[in-house]
Amino acid sequence: GLPHPGCKDPSHEVRFWRGVFGKIIPLLLPHNTYNSFQGHSRIIENGAIAIGSDLLSLRAMLPLTDLLSDPHFLNNIVVSLAAKPSDSASGTANAGSSSNSNGGAAGP
Repeated sequence: GLPHPGCKDPSHEVRFWRGVFGKIIPLLLPHNTYNSFQGHSRIIENGAIAIGSDLLSLRAMLPLTDLLSDPHFLNNIVVSLAAKPSDSASGTANAGSSSNSNGGAAGP
């Protein structure tokens, strides 16, 4: 299959996320918020949608997609999930149990 259009070029990726948030943000904005501006309510709402979609696209989703597509990051995640628990955690548990057993044996 063909790769997603957002994968071709960073400008395509920005356009994709702007389009996604351009559709989602109007669903999240209350419709009666701008009634006091009467004739300018649509302009203000469109401006809020544009600013919100740009902020979410450029400041949240682009860094997140860059991070999630970085092979070094993904490799580190897989390695950390597959790693055994650290020895320090088991060492403190053993030290606590050995001191209790020594304390019980040394008692009268």
